[in-house]
Amino acid sequence: MSALQKFTYGMFLLTAQEAGKDNGCVVNTVMQVSSQPARVAVCMFKKNLTHDMVLRTGLFNLCCFSTDAEFELFRRFGMQSGRKIDKFQDLTSLERGRNGLYLLTQGVNSSLCARVTDSVDLDDHTLFIAEVTESHIISQVPSCTFDDYQTHISSHKNIPSALRWVCRSVTSSKINSPFSRGTGTFRFPYLLSFRNYLRKQGVSESPYNPVMFEREARVIELLISEGFLD
Repeated sequence: MSALQKFTYGMFLLTAQEAGKDNGCVVNTVMQVSSQPARVAVCMFKKNLTHDMVLRTGLFNLCCFSTDAEFELFRRFGMQSGRKIDKFQDLTSLERGRNGLYLLTQGVNSSLCARVTDSVDLDDHTLFIAEVTESHIISQVPSCTFDDYQTHISSHKNIPSALRWVCRSVTSSKINSPFSRGTGTFRFPYLLSFRNYLRKQGVSESPYNPVMFEREARVIELLISEGFLD
């Protein structure tokens, strides 16, 4: 649905904790839904580890990324799985909310703690409704939107060459590969190395018509599962 590509979204870090394990992911579907009491709504992908932690514990924190946030924060929380690593390891710009969950103190302009009061099953997502129990203003730097992230923060100049991600789409007409997964109607980020692989396969590039391969799909699945493309 191309019309949905025109929607605007913010960029947030959502943190959770379960059985002593901290985790967090980048989310963009967040909004205030009431004032008295203050409530927020957050939509999360069900394959996300953080989703399951929130579902079971009923607690989460939100940090609103600001436009001065560095790409490393998005890479740390959106491009690797909390099932395999500790995303908070060696990160010093942290403090605990009164609910015991982590809050970022740099690269964000505000944060809040929330307690889930209701949830709605949306097939592949869950919509959590939560009451705000604590909130903080950290800076007056403008909030980061998804467009800000794409245009400024994730630009090639901010990413080491070995880790550069590019948005490319490919047509399926010339694919002859056992990894073919079908076509779609939106863009995915690709590693430059995979772009070279596509070229060797004789794949032409054209906007908004990607083909997913097995290896490529693993990268995309990881980004989606951790909320980065959610």
